[in-house]
Amino acid sequence: MLPGSSRFLLACLAGAVLQVTSQPTAASDRAAPLHRIAFSRTGPSLIGLFIATGDGSGERPLLPASGLDYNASFSSDGRWVVFTSERAGSSDIYRVHPDGTGLERLTDDDAFDDQGALSPDGSCLAFVSTRARGTADIWVLVAVAPMFLWDVIRNRSVHPAYVIWLAVNIPFAIAVHGLWDTPWWHEMAPRIMGVA
Repeated sequence: MLPGSSRFLLACLAGAVLQVTSQPTAASDRAAPLHRIAFSRTGPSLIGLFIATGDGSGERPLLPASGLDYNASFSSDGRWVVFTSERAGSSDIYRVHPDGTGLERLTDDDAFDDQGALSPDGSCLAFVSTRARGTADIWVLVAVAPMFLWDVIRNRSVHPAYVIWLAVNIPFAIAVHGLWDTPWWHEMAPRIMGVA
């Protein structure tokens, strides 16, 4: 990207379009070097993740071998590696720091969750999942709690946008989860989406 240029990203919340400048922030200045690669190595009964420098030297395992870990990607600031693992019995999305610390499970579902990627600000995770009746679709997980806590700590108040977001989304989420996969939903969903 050219110095001073900007790019536009579709925000995960409320469908707003945000302009993200290419100017480095203090956090990105402190981030680990971005000239690294993460890759999978397949063995007879294991698939493990490895980290190396951009030229392939300094190769090392990201985590101790535990079964099937694959499809790794770095966060935009280089502080996290997001990957798919079957360590808990089904494929779910995890994240870990490049030094192998701070392992966190991001999804927990019996469906096949794979190919996770964090948004540039780390607030959203996009991934492929078979949660919708076994078909592979793109899903987005929004990390509202960390943003909410940061706002409360930083500003010592709750922004009205959170109240509006909760007022709209909680009833909607309850309705969707209550009606999901019911005969009414299968009949009405195509009409709601305008394809019937």
